[in-house]
Amino acid sequence: MCIYGGLVYLGATSGIEDKEIGRSALLIHIARSTLGDLGMIAIGLCIALACLTTSIALTTAVGTFFSKLTNNKLSYKLLVTLCTIFSGVLSISGVDKIIQFAYPPLAFVYPIAITLVLYILIFGNFIKSKAPYVGALIATTVVAAFNVGIMLNLLNQEQVPFFSQLPLSDLDLAWVVPSILGFLIGLAFDKLKKQ
Repeated sequence: MCIYGGLVYLGATSGIEDKEIGRSALLIHIARSTLGDLGMIAIGLCIALACLTTSIALTTAVGTFFSKLTNNKLSYKLLVTLCTIFSGVLSISGVDKIIQFAYPPLAFVYPIAITLVLYILIFGNFIKSKAPYVGALIATTVVAAFNVGIMLNLLNQEQVPFFSQLPLSDLDLAWVVPSILGFLIGLAFDKLKKQ
């Protein structure tokens, strides 16, 4: 969290006005202007090691999950090999293309994961019923699905005019208020059910 926060701060204070600059070019500019040429080597090593550990963990997770899901009809070794080949081919396209490819699925999954984690961390010790969490997750999932539909041009703003009206939609956080409302509705439903 601190690393990403620091990167956001460095990007905001870098003095670059060009909104079309790629993420890689921006990071290279910031590293070179802040740390010099030796800093570029250090940043490169840090990113390489961070990406290596992440890729190993994700490849292992994919292999294990789908191997168990198929009752070992697809072997772990085969799945890891396929994942590695797919990742290798995708990696040739560059960081910006990878982000462009990965953004829609992540834009769907992240709000749901963040909602689940935050609500359990905040309310998990004193709200034991599942209904509020389910309400928050349903609301978040619906908004995330609309967001991805708009992003992939499956839906347009005329079909879902309410979406741009949602609070924080300009920050890609349109799911926040509906998730709170879903949580409160789930909480109210649970209290009515108990009475």
